[in-house]
Amino acid sequence: MGVIYFPSWLVFSHVDENGENTIRKWLDQNGVSSALRSTFQTWISLIEHNGPLSVPGVIVRVSDDLEAFKLVRKGEPHVYVIFCRGLRRDSEITLLAGAYRPKDALAEARRNRGAIERDFLRRRRREPVTRRVA
Repeated sequence: MGVIYFPSWLVFSHVDENGENTIRKWLDQNGVSSALRSTFQTWISLIEHNGPLSVPGVIVRVSDDLEAFKLVRKGEPHVYVIFCRGLRRDSEITLLAGAYRPKDALAEARRNRGAIERDFLRRRRREPVTRRVA
């Protein structure tokens, strides 16, 4: 008999008006390595199982209302994935924007959060930041 897994935390990504995952699109456009994406996806899995405290030192505050995952890999520029907590429930995170300098993407992150608040069903979804290999 299999076990059904119910994550204690949920991690969502903003989806733009064309149905594209904003974070995945930013990572693609900026040539972020698959190794750094895989690390980030591992952190997301850890958070879904154990909460944000399971990735110490990875989450940084970037404003009063937003935080970011700081993705670091030797030889690559630091990448920040800006997020907010608790749009629908306390134990959720919604990824809103990617940036090399988080202060540069705060306005975009807030716009994306507003779009989600207006249309929860179409403007966010749970999916990996890594792409499946064909």
